Amino acid sequence: MKKAGASGDKQGAIYYLRLWQMLLLRALVGLISVWTYSLRVIISPESHRYLKELKKQPGIVLLWHNRLFISLYIMRRYELSGHTAALVSASEDGAWMGAILELFGLEPVRGSRNRRGREALRELVATRRAGKSIFITPDGSKGPVYVMKPGAALLARQTDSVVYLLSINFSRFWRLRTWDRFILPHPFSKVEIQMEAITPEVMAATDGIKAATKLLEQSLNNLTEDSGQ
Repeated sequence: MKKAGASGDKQGAIYYLRLWQMLLLRALVGLISVWTYSLRVIISPESHRYLKELKKQPGIVLLWHNRLFISLYIMRRYELSGHTAALVSASEDGAWMGAILELFGLEPVRGSRNRRGREALRELVATRRAGKSIFITPDGSKGPVYVMKPGAALLARQTDSVVYLLSINFSRFWRLRTWDRFILPHPFSKVEIQMEAITPEVMAATDGIKAATKLLEQSLNNLTEDSGQ
């Protein structure tokens, strides 16, 4: 575990959790585990195939920020955790998510558009070329919700990667009053996993990063049941 607090200069600072925060986080993860096991998770045959393929053909996995709940359990279920890195904000809020990722065996790459953006992109490119998949919430870290930033498309084109679009849809849920309207499923409710893959050839055929970003955004929203709400 890295040291608590912040490291680096003010603009490039990366925040980490303190010991008491790590202990609290472990207790919270235990509670979420019990909550998750109560859910009825339905994975479509096509999504099952894509999740199995990810282990043999790593790529870039995109998921909207408000659907992070249970996503790490899906990664663990398909034994993808140790083969995946994830982009996480370098902020204090991102420190919590980074610590959660480490508990699940994922490698956090810290950075966002406003802090360590270029450094994070270089790290992600190197990590993808080293054979790991990259997990990104492309409307993070501050939104707007369901609006994709160009970093994912830029990374996909630079690394000639398959882009796996992952959507998690919930039958019954609560929404938090956060920028992304974060979704918490009701215990014992139904959760459906949907996936689609965009090949490097399709990405390369788009007219620039803006068009590639719009393609990914529209495709992911098509899988997301409430993306227009």
